[in-house]
Amino acid sequence: MQKDVFFLLNKISQSIFDKKGVNILALDVRPCHSLADYVIIAEGSVDKHVMAIAEAIQKAMEKEDWDTSFKQGMQTGDWIVLDYMQIVVHLFVPAVR
Repeated sequence: MQKDVFFLLNKISQSIFDKKGVNILALDVRPCHSLADYVIIAEGSVDKHVMAIAEAIQKAMEKEDWDTSFKQGMQTGDWIVLDYMQIVVHLFVPAVR
């Protein structure tokens, strides 16, 4: 059975909050976008912080049997994208956002 999308949004947001991510914003893009239902945007203080947040999200989602269909930016850490099909996560350092 597929997890409720609101449960997953909360799981991702809580992972960001637990790692001290800031400016967490969840957007419902269903009316204007066909590739995802929700987009979560958040910031970390520096590139290492953003990478730690991304890793925490991935671990939390793996516990729920959800793997990313696409991820980018894990090498540099200034802008990381994690795509979970229904939910896309963008993590930035403040200068990039």
